[in-house]
Amino acid sequence: MKHSVEWHGKGTGVSRIMRKSGSSIGAENPHTRGGRRAHGPLAERDWSQKMNSRTRTQARDSAIAATTDAAMVAARGHRFADDVKFPIIIDGYTEERSGKKEKFDIEEIPVLSSTRKFIAMMEGLGIAEDLERAKNGRSIRAGKGKMRGRRRRTPKSILLVVSERDNLAKGARNVPGVDVAVAKHLCAEDLAPGGDCARLTVWTKAAIEAL
Repeated sequence: MKHSVEWHGKGTGVSRIMRKSGSSIGAENPHTRGGRRAHGPLAERDWSQKMNSRTRTQARDSAIAATTDAAMVAARGHRFADDVKFPIIIDGYTEERSGKKEKFDIEEIPVLSSTRKFIAMMEGLGIAEDLERAKNGRSIRAGKGKMRGRRRRTPKSILLVVSERDNLAKGARNVPGVDVAVAKHLCAEDLAPGGDCARLTVWTKAAIEAL
């Protein structure tokens, strides 16, 4: 409640509304200045909206097409090297152990230091600068969201699309601004957060086959 209010009771010749303590000014009631909303939104109501599956698929495909245009990706604010070719698809991973080179499926890289390995991959692809942009762009949110568990706002960076949530996904999810999506659950909101298309997207070969 905004104010300390009280009811003066019946028989006083005035309307039966809550009034500020020690005053005749009405408060807290729906029809008073600064009062509560008469019929506020209900948390238990289903607020989701239905959409035709064909329209949903068309939106996803359009968002995928936008990720292949370097000019659109750059216009969205992402940073990457000039020689980067789109779309970005990664396949194998080679690691040297005890003088021997071992090749792994990119989604099943050893979980040990997987986050560091993911960042090294992005550096090799020429898109690690966008990770720094997201890391340095974290800021305190304006408004009351600070008091509701959303104190900091992090810019959107790389979207990693995989076929399964294996070790690569576990390593990438720890990097600020990076989101991981499974190919079969991919939607337009993942590819174009906030309605802004052409997000910097990295695909695994298995994810392309799973689409």
